[in-house]
Amino acid sequence: MARSKKKAKKPNVDRVLEDLKDERYTPQDIAKKYNIPVKKVYDISSRHNVNLHKKVKPKHREIINTLESGEVTLKEAAQRCNVSQSVVEYVCQKYNLTPARPVRYPLLRDNDWLYNKLVEEQRTYREVAEMIGCTYQRVQQRTCEMGWQKKRRRRKRQYRGKRRR
Repeated sequence: MARSKKKAKKPNVDRVLEDLKDERYTPQDIAKKYNIPVKKVYDISSRHNVNLHKKVKPKHREIINTLESGEVTLKEAAQRCNVSQSVVEYVCQKYNLTPARPVRYPLLRDNDWLYNKLVEEQRTYREVAEMIGCTYQRVQQRTCEMGWQKKRRRRKRQYRGKRRR
């Protein structure tokens, strides 16, 4: 009696490629799924130029998409993805991402409002600083950054008491 050798089934390359491109599957998972050696999975990936080293966990992908969607701070990303801030910090460090920094004084960054108060209404640095809730030096620094110092006219001081002649 002659023994018949079982021929190994050729894996459907298209399906293997789909799974390789899907970030959820590792080469070991695919090898187990299609009952083929892991080396064969690596061969297929190299033949079709599929990079295996960019696999990202689904939760990490969600955090990355949230951070890349716009100016999102660390805390906001954690709340949107329903994870802790330390997880978002870990993902940022692992994938070299930088979240937006929280803005401390939003009115100080609003150029139209600040220009209106300082140049058009001729308010002092101290008055504007009290409205914003910061020091007058920060308002003065922002004015220097924007180049509005020459546009501002100095207020005449009101003298208290007698004027000298």
